[in-house]
Amino acid sequence: DGAPRRVVHCAHGFGASTYSWGKTQQALAHSLRATVLAHDCPGFGLTERPKSVSSYSLRNNAGISLELLREAEGEGEAIFVGHSMGALAASYAALEMSDRTRALILVAPALRATGPLPPRQRTTASSSKGSSSSDSNVNGKKTAMIGGVGPGGRRGLLARLVLLLGERVSLLIIQPFLLLVLRKLVRSKAFWQRGLATAWYAGDKVDHEVVDGYRKAKLVQGWDVGMVRFVLAAIFHSESNAATVAAVAEAAAKTNIKVLIVHGEQDRIVPPSNSARLAQIIPNCTYHRIPNCGHNPQEEASEEFIDIVTKFLSEKEE
Repeated sequence: DGAPRRVVHCAHGFGASTYSWGKTQQALAHSLRATVLAHDCPGFGLTERPKSVSSYSLRNNAGISLELLREAEGEGEAIFVGHSMGALAASYAALEMSDRTRALILVAPALRATGPLPPRQRTTASSSKGSSSSDSNVNGKKTAMIGGVGPGGRRGLLARLVLLLGERVSLLIIQPFLLLVLRKLVRSKAFWQRGLATAWYAGDKVDHEVVDGYRKAKLVQGWDVGMVRFVLAAIFHSESNAATVAAVAEAAAKTNIKVLIVHGEQDRIVPPSNSARLAQIIPNCTYHRIPNCGHNPQEEASEEFIDIVTKFLSEKEE
């Protein structure tokens, strides 16, 4: 049937790598008749660790996504998918390539739902398997979004200290301390076992293969320096969350970009209630909840996730 009609790019979340899309990448390509791309965000996986802190920003990560799409075979429509932190990079890329972007798919997005609800908003909300559970915050907990800024927009103590010191001084004073902490914790297999068990609804499904898949990229030279610089970039080179939400909402209202939000109902990292409100803020947004699923729907419920995405894009073509 010729070249694929679509080019899809999948952006991973904090602490992850292209491994997190391993279960869905090939299946999505087949189901969507698309070229499906993914890359390791600077600071994670096997991507090189440049010296400039700004190179680790999510805006720069979006730029890498755009370069990959432009180099991909064919000039079909673009679809950007972002998980958790990757939702910001996917949003930046979709907005910058709005003339080609067909859809923006946000998976458990770490994008705070700030801003007014539009008049007569049209949000399609559904839950798989007929579940009627609500979008309440899991265990009453809130998530700490990227850059040390929580849902209320307040920066954490470390982030405020780093801002006070400045980027260059932070590299000299804060970086050595953070490196010691990271080297102690992140290389530990138990650290990943506990963290991933929190991200999954069914923590017993986090086997050795999953743990090693996330952990192996932290064994390469310079992984720790890259992660510290990513955190500094999130503090010094982050962009307004409210402005990003507003830009996505405007694009959904005025362009052909269609927005889908997918969230696991038992997410203990980013509250589903955040996505519920985000879907109300973004005009004509489709919001789909997956029951018995945590923070990583593309991994924990990969087949259902692919079905949701495929159906969404098929309906938008009709």
